[in-house]
Amino acid sequence: MNSAALSAEASDLQNGVLGPLPSDWSTSTIAQTCEKPEYGYTESAQRANVGPKFIRITDIQDGGVNWATVPHCRCEESVIRRLGLRPGDLLIARIGGTTGKSFLVRDCPEAVFASYLIRLRATAIDPEFLYFFCQSDLYWRQVLASKGEKLKGGISGSTLGRIVLPLPGLPEQLAIASVLLKLQAAVKVQDRIVATIKELRAATMAKLFREGLRGEPLKETEIGEVPESWEVAQLGGLFDLQQGKALSQRAQRGVSPRPFLRTSNVFWGRVDLTTVDSMDFDAQEAQRLSLTPGDLLVCEGGEIGRTAMWTLPGTAFSFQNHLHRLRSRSAEVFPEFFMYWMEVAFLQRRLYGGQGNRTTIPNLSASRLRGFSVPRPKRDEQLSIARVVSVIGDSLVSAERKLDLLRSGFSAMLEGLLSGSLRLLASAARQL
Repeated sequence: MNSAALSAEASDLQNGVLGPLPSDWSTSTIAQTCEKPEYGYTESAQRANVGPKFIRITDIQDGGVNWATVPHCRCEESVIRRLGLRPGDLLIARIGGTTGKSFLVRDCPEAVFASYLIRLRATAIDPEFLYFFCQSDLYWRQVLASKGEKLKGGISGSTLGRIVLPLPGLPEQLAIASVLLKLQAAVKVQDRIVATIKELRAATMAKLFREGLRGEPLKETEIGEVPESWEVAQLGGLFDLQQGKALSQRAQRGVSPRPFLRTSNVFWGRVDLTTVDSMDFDAQEAQRLSLTPGDLLVCEGGEIGRTAMWTLPGTAFSFQNHLHRLRSRSAEVFPEFFMYWMEVAFLQRRLYGGQGNRTTIPNLSASRLRGFSVPRPKRDEQLSIARVVSVIGDSLVSAERKLDLLRSGFSAMLEGLLSGSLRLLASAARQL
C-alpha cells in the first residue's frame, strides 16, 4: 500500500476509531512511524547457556520480564544481528489469548525474540509514547476489530502496520510518556505495598494462632502446637450450627420476598451484598434462617471453609443450603477470632482433613464442621489476637483502595492524554 493510500486510510479511521483530535495533532499509522514489523525466531528454548536469551510470550508477566529466568537458544550470528533486541523495541504478542499485548524493552541482555512475537522499532515516534498508545482503547478497538469473530485469531505484521494512531508533536509525546511513566511507577509501588501487607498478614496470623500473644511454652495437640493455656474444642461445642435451605424462586401462597445470600456473596472476612437475589420465605423459615451481628457464615463447597462475619443489624437476610451459620453459644466465644482461624486452617489445609492433595475435595458438611477442632484461648486473648489481625486487615483494605484509585487514575489519564482531551505542556510534565 502506497503512502497516499495509507494517509487516506488513516484519515478515515481517525473519524471512525480515533474520534476528534486536537487541531495541532496529526494521525499516522504504525507502518509510517516504525520499521517494517519483524517476526520472531523459531527455535527450541534451552536452559543451558548456549546462545542469546530467547524471550517468549510466557516470559512477559505483568508487563515485565525477569531476564534471569528467560531461557537461551542456539542461533547464528546473522539471526542475532537481525532479531537482536535493544532498548526501545516494542514486542507484540501476535497469537493466542494475549494477542495484541505489548512489552517495551527498556534494558536487556543479548536476546532475540520467539516466533509468536512481533517487534516494532520506532523511527518517527517516541517509543514510550508508542508503548502507551498500545495500552489504550484507541489501540485495542482496532486490534479487536481486526480479529473479528476469530476469538483465537492472531494479528499479522501487516495488520499491525495499518493501525492508526494519534501523533502530537515530539515534545508533547515526550511529556505524555513522562507523566504516564510516573503514574505507572506509582501503581507498581502500590502493588508491591499491597503484596507486602498480604504477606505480613499471613505471617502474623500463622504466628499468632500457633504461639499466641503471651510468650507461653507450647504444647502438642491434635491441631499442632498451641500455647499451654489454650484449650482445643470442637466448633459444635462453641457454636450453634444452622445450614441454609434451597428455596424455589416460584411464588408461593403465604410467603414474601427476602434477600438471600449465596456462597458467591461470601468472601474471606467480608460479605458482598451487591449481587444478592431475593427468594420467597414463609415466616417460620425466615426466622430460622435469620442473621444477627456476630454470626459466622461458612461456605460448604468451592473454596471450602471460606468464612465471613455478619455485621449488619436489623436487616432481614437469609441464606442458601451451601452456607452454614455459626452462632456463638457463650459470651466467652469471640466470633472474629474463629473467623480468622478458619482462614489459617484453610491455608494450612487443615479443613481438608488430610486430603489436601486430592483432586476432588469433599464438601464441608454440617457434621464435619461440628467436629472440626479449633484452639480456644481465653476470651481476652481471642479479642487481642483478632484486633491485631483486624488492624493489619484495615491497612490492607486501605492500601488496596489506594491501588484501585491509582489504577483508575492511570487509566483515565492514559485515555485522556492519548485522545487529546487532556493536554500537557512539556515544561509542566518535567516538574511532575
